[in-house]
Amino acid sequence: MDVKPVYELRERLRAAMLAGVNLLSEDFRLRRALEALKPLEAASPVFAKAGQLTAQLLSPDCPCPQFALLEAVTLLDAVICTLAAVEVEGNVEAAGLASAAGHLGSVMVPAPCSLVKELIEALTTSGSGHYAYVENLYETKSWIFKDYRVKHAMVKALGASYTELAGLVQTMLFGEDESIVPLLKKDFNPKGRIEMMRRLQLIGSIAGAKENDFYREMLPDATKDIRLELLRLLRLDQSNIELLLQLAQTEKGKNKEMALESLGCMDDDRVVVIYEKMAKKGLSTVCRCLLTSTTKSASKLIARLCMELLAKVLASKDELRRSDNEICAKCNCDDENKCPLKNTLKYEFCQCVEALIGKSGDEVIACYQELLAHQEELKVISKDMNYDVITTGYKSWNDKKKRPWDQVIGMHLASSFVLNDAPQIADFIMAQAKENVYFLTAASLVKLCRDEHCTEWFDAQLSDGVYAKADVNKLTAIKAALQYIQWDASRHAYVATGHTQGSDEEVKRTIDIPGHRAILDWMMQAGWDELVYQWTNKDDPAECAKVGEWFYDRCLAIGRHGGTPASSMLYSYLEYMQSCGWKKCKGLSSVFALVLGNIIAREPWQIRAFFQRLPGDMEAVLAELDEFIKLAEEQTIKGMTAEVAEYSKKLRKQL
Repeated sequence: MDVKPVYELRERLRAAMLAGVNLLSEDFRLRRALEALKPLEAASPVFAKAGQLTAQLLSPDCPCPQFALLEAVTLLDAVICTLAAVEVEGNVEAAGLASAAGHLGSVMVPAPCSLVKELIEALTTSGSGHYAYVENLYETKSWIFKDYRVKHAMVKALGASYTELAGLVQTMLFGEDESIVPLLKKDFNPKGRIEMMRRLQLIGSIAGAKENDFYREMLPDATKDIRLELLRLLRLDQSNIELLLQLAQTEKGKNKEMALESLGCMDDDRVVVIYEKMAKKGLSTVCRCLLTSTTKSASKLIARLCMELLAKVLASKDELRRSDNEICAKCNCDDENKCPLKNTLKYEFCQCVEALIGKSGDEVIACYQELLAHQEELKVISKDMNYDVITTGYKSWNDKKKRPWDQVIGMHLASSFVLNDAPQIADFIMAQAKENVYFLTAASLVKLCRDEHCTEWFDAQLSDGVYAKADVNKLTAIKAALQYIQWDASRHAYVATGHTQGSDEEVKRTIDIPGHRAILDWMMQAGWDELVYQWTNKDDPAECAKVGEWFYDRCLAIGRHGGTPASSMLYSYLEYMQSCGWKKCKGLSSVFALVLGNIIAREPWQIRAFFQRLPGDMEAVLAELDEFIKLAEEQTIKGMTAEVAEYSKKLRKQL
């Protein structure tokens, strides 16, 4: 059907609106357009109606031509809207929705509008109870936070006046993927304050070097902490070396040290020259700036400095035996950190040994060999060394204050492997672990990353014939290695991660775990709840289902024990099951009654907290709440009273 007459008629009517209705009788083009519409009038009643209105408009007897003109134009506009079409040249291609499912799911969340509205208000407005509301909703309905509208509100909440809420939201966003980065960059102000700092930390953690152009663009106008963070992020891209060399000369104070620290991650001869000049003035800054560097030039420099200091330490070992208190007493100073007689050699040497982590090469291996060869002489200063240079947040597996020198080196090598999996260092670790139990944690890390049958090796190390005279718990030493590794939701991969002592800088390296399913089974057998959850691949539905069921069974089992530890475990299991997408909650209400029955009567809020955290749909949760009400009415469990039943009935109406 040729619809060109429809478009022509509308154009003439619009022209009449500009010219005025008094000139309609003289508009021969309008009459010609009306004649061209005649064939279409027989094809459709709508076209016929348009023709009638136009004919009425041209009639000298038309009572109100202005109204008739508006009515005709409006009708034709509506008709043309229905005729609209878009045509693109080329072949039809598949939409590829399967590959885009993840992105679609992160935007289109079937969340009730009322719930989303309340959440957005809690995130973007001030008021009491907002922190608790957001935290509780994240624990119980974390899927709502995938909605794009909520993500936008979360970015705004990074500037919340209530610092705890802003910190909570930042922690949540650290688990997001790169789809959140455009929102974080929108309206970014490099001269801003804590909100912009939180945004920048998130961008750096999630996108890394991919946003290098953004970092460089923001740097000229950046001030204070934001400038400091931008200088740190420049180390992520080797192309920034010329800029960093320039900034190392122009920046002052902390900014200059950060520029130097970022330069330390660049493998370039010009960087070595700068650090060698700095080393002549003092080693403290050099070691601090190169602590997490893994470059060849940094490895050679630190190894050489360490060997030079080792010779000096061995030559003055008697002086090193004297404690700081004895030295300070000699000059009667009040501050040992400013004592003029204090032996700085010991502390520079300790810093230099710590800076060996992440370094590799022949020089580094030779340095470690010398350090172990003189462990008897060096044991007097082992108490001054940082034991875990890279910490995991877990309690240290050996809390003795005075540790053997080889134990310190063993744990340093574990920290080293977290930063750098250089084959040479890995071979050295395995060679030392054959004879020395203090290298078991480092060797376990090597096995985790390289051997799909590592659990068999673990079992072999735990047998009585290996390390027969060990004075440490071998199982706990292996557990310490497992604590360094976790599944990273934003990277969709396993990472070796931790924080540096002192500066608390996060280090994270993507790794491959060839036998992760066997390792997960091994940890389940050991009953290490937190580690099992930490290692679970959240992108694998089958693995999540398996782990969710395991935690469900563990949760049912703790009902037989009770006590405070069991109550804390109960809530942890609920969190783990929710995160794994587990949907079954049958029988958990009776566990809740058995474990927390003694305190439910005086703390009824725990009832709401428990049932809001239960896995499963609302129908299953309400069924469990009915069972709980029945237990409370029967009063067969200690603490389950009529008041508890009444409170639970009110809660059921609110859910």
